Amino acid sequence: MTTIYGEVNGIRKSIINRLEELYEFTIPFGQVITSELAQKLIDLTDDLNRELVVYITRKGQVTCVAVGDVYTVTLPEIDGRRSANRLSGIRCIHTHPSGETELSGVDIASLKEMRFDLMAALGRKDEMIQASFGIITNMKTSNRPSPSSKATKTSTKSAAPALPTTFPDAVAALPAPTNTRDRILNAAVLLLNDEGFSALTQTRVAERASVRQSLVTYYFPSRNELLRETAVYGCNAMLAIMASGIESGILTLENFLDFLIADVSDRRFARLMTALIVASDEDQSIKPWLASFEQANRDKLQQCFSKLGLQISAEDIELFHAAYVGAVILDLGEASDASLARSQRIVRTAFTRIAASSITPPYSTRTAARKPVKTSK
Repeated sequence: MTTIYGEVNGIRKSIINRLEELYEFTIPFGQVITSELAQKLIDLTDDLNRELVVYITRKGQVTCVAVGDVYTVTLPEIDGRRSANRLSGIRCIHTHPSGETELSGVDIASLKEMRFDLMAALGRKDEMIQASFGIITNMKTSNRPSPSSKATKTSTKSAAPALPTTFPDAVAALPAPTNTRDRILNAAVLLLNDEGFSALTQTRVAERASVRQSLVTYYFPSRNELLRETAVYGCNAMLAIMASGIESGILTLENFLDFLIADVSDRRFARLMTALIVASDEDQSIKPWLASFEQANRDKLQQCFSKLGLQISAEDIELFHAAYVGAVILDLGEASDASLARSQRIVRTAFTRIAASSITPPYSTRTAARKPVKTSK
């Protein structure tokens, strides 16, 4: 689909063709936008003297191109949105013909109202393309964003994307599954997110994955086995996002805690794990699996900490993991804004105390301190 939305009357066919070519771009994982796409957007903006906007999915596909006027651009509705209570899975990149890139009040309001993963403004100033971006922070239990959104000015080469901070969002960011087993598990995680734990049955998962139920039972003979492998699939996706973020420099010692705090609010996955613990009383094979699963997660978490310069002992990893799991379970039982704030405070305290005595060169305790972030006016 190469529809150009917005104010297109009077635009030459050659410009329309250039706008349609924007749909052909694919953004690599770990980048907000490529320098080539940014250059194309700015060149078109200069030629038209109008604002432009593109929507980019977490898989890096351009799904919408729209044209505005010199001051504003109307943002099209987002197609295929899974839930009004989650981030949209779309980053909105738009241009400012004036060259000024600071996010306006309208930009911030649109970011919060349409629940974009990220809102970015591009402009050309002093012959250089610059960008500012904003993300929603401090997601509350109701999944409505807090009044403050962070905005940071940067260049297009160093701008960092908003990483998925829940298991369903991490799975949604994965490349499309290429085999039936992964298609089933992908569908299971997304079904869990959209309709809750009770919907996670072999019949419903088969419907969501568009496969025969016999295929689901072939790969996962019992519901408990389906639940187990769904947990592994979702957790591995989240840990892969974490590791990739660290490797690419998107996650650093300074913002890693914010990433963990955001993950605490995902009650759907906590409910899945709680159900498996309860089921282990009847299915004894789940107990050793749980022990192995949790140990594997601790090992991967320790590797992530090590890459951040934190040499944390196995005992302290166990302590942090226990604090994290306990905080999530406590919040799940009460499920209120207050309980979520308490669980986030527990995780923050546990991480801070363990990290304070574990930082190794080239980091220091001063580096680990949280720095103020410039907010949009």
